[in-house]
Amino acid sequence: ALLRAVDGHHFDTVIHAATALRKPPMRDRDMDATDALRTQGTAHLVEAARVIGARRFVAESMVFGYGYGDHGDHPLTEDDPFGPLGRTPQLERHIAGMRTKERLTFESEALEGIALRFGLFYGPGGTDALLPLLRRRQLPMPGDRDRVLPWVELTDAARA
Repeated sequence: ALLRAVDGHHFDTVIHAATALRKPPMRDRDMDATDALRTQGTAHLVEAARVIGARRFVAESMVFGYGYGDHGDHPLTEDDPFGPLGRTPQLERHIAGMRTKERLTFESEALEGIALRFGLFYGPGGTDALLPLLRRRQLPMPGDRDRVLPWVELTDAARA
């Protein structure tokens, strides 16, 4: 269906920012459809990018692809390993999806792959769903609760 939708079109760049999330995930299974978009969805979009003659493929990625371990005082950069094995089967399923999305992005022939590894968004329209969860202390947090999370202001993300 995607290939039919792009038939006859030509674009220089394809941007993959697909998600199935309509609200913050509260359980592991809430990520199932998004995990599928990261794997099968990315493969389909890469194929569509080839069909339309795109030169560049930009994938929205996520800082949580670095894993949920303790990185200490070391600030993470693009040079750090991405996609370590998850500590639980549930975490591995999510990280494997991020790992696959980036592998397909970077290893696709004839496409310049770019991954924007965003953190958590804040700003008008970006934190509306999170504020009630924060107020009720219900925001899901992997691992311990003493970690600093990487927040990114929406206009900064758009500029990237």
